[in-house]
Amino acid sequence: MRSGRRETIYVAVLLCFAVFVMFYWKGSSGRHSRLFKTDKYKTYKTKNPDLDSHIALPKNTFKKSQAYNEQEYTTVNEDSVQVKSKSTYNHVEQKDTVKEDQEVPQSKNTYNPELASQERKNTVKKMCKKHNITYDDIMGTNTFGISSKHKFMINLIGKVGSTTLKHIISSLTPPNTSYIHQIPWQHMSKYKNYTKVVFYRDPLERLVSYYYYAVDYNSRAKNLYMFYLPYLEKLTDRDVSGEERPNITFSELVQIITTYGKIPRGFGANQYACSHICAYDVDFIGHLDKMKYDIPYMFDLAGISDLIKLPEQHSQTGHVKYKDTVKTLPKYLFNRIIEYYKLDYEILGFDVPKFSSFQLKS
Repeated sequence: MRSGRRETIYVAVLLCFAVFVMFYWKGSSGRHSRLFKTDKYKTYKTKNPDLDSHIALPKNTFKKSQAYNEQEYTTVNEDSVQVKSKSTYNHVEQKDTVKEDQEVPQSKNTYNPELASQERKNTVKKMCKKHNITYDDIMGTNTFGISSKHKFMINLIGKVGSTTLKHIISSLTPPNTSYIHQIPWQHMSKYKNYTKVVFYRDPLERLVSYYYYAVDYNSRAKNLYMFYLPYLEKLTDRDVSGEERPNITFSELVQIITTYGKIPRGFGANQYACSHICAYDVDFIGHLDKMKYDIPYMFDLAGISDLIKLPEQHSQTGHVKYKDTVKTLPKYLFNRIIEYYKLDYEILGFDVPKFSSFQLKS
């Protein structure tokens, strides 16, 4: 009897021990699983690569690329997670590389210069082919800022951040060395080993900027307005010969452009035409409104990130006064100038502005 009681006690003790071990291990593994989900573990694993390899960090598999988020976001870099501030440039891993002519989806809140540029290049190729764009200006040239040492060149277009872009090239060039070159578009094949970059700007916004730079009564360029005086007289039957500084309104400028097709090349002219973008390939296409994201990526692409800092961008008068200026256009002139820049909008990948967005009255 005593032997049987002892066996019963032993079995009960063993059962209690087993239950204790089971609950302890469950709680312990739960604590471990919670640890594995924290940022601390991810940083810890970076420092301790021999930690259990079967513990997955992020759910997605990434390949190297770049991403720029306009909201607060988490970046994955060397398996460590860091929260970055708004509008910060970061090395981030992306799921896929982008191929030519591939559809390029982008997250609503994330701007990726590499993906955006590839989408723009695909659009250029598609639209140039659709509209059968050719260039008959045999002597036509492009203005490039070139760093021969770094095999890097930027197509400089008037009123498209050219001051900032010139500063970048000059910073890479030895003193007393010329870095601005006029290159015929037919000769671009000679620069196949160079990283080639071009920036574009919303056509209507660029025209407003050009107006305040060259045509407005208070413009900085004091003599460019004279180009339009003969056309102003034709348009308005107005004799301006006796006026010391005739004033040309933005509406009158739009009428001259859309009626006579006259605007100095390189300023308000169609950007696809003056840059000859349909005639040769570039490595990166940036947009002025995304310059603070596009330029750092451009630095990486050209291999000059460690050599130069992003210069401060000067204030853009045309951008500040953009909406108020466009509001002065009657609807028929608004439609005419949008039609004039139709190919720029299609080829360069800009959304066409709507008349209603400026809250104008017919």
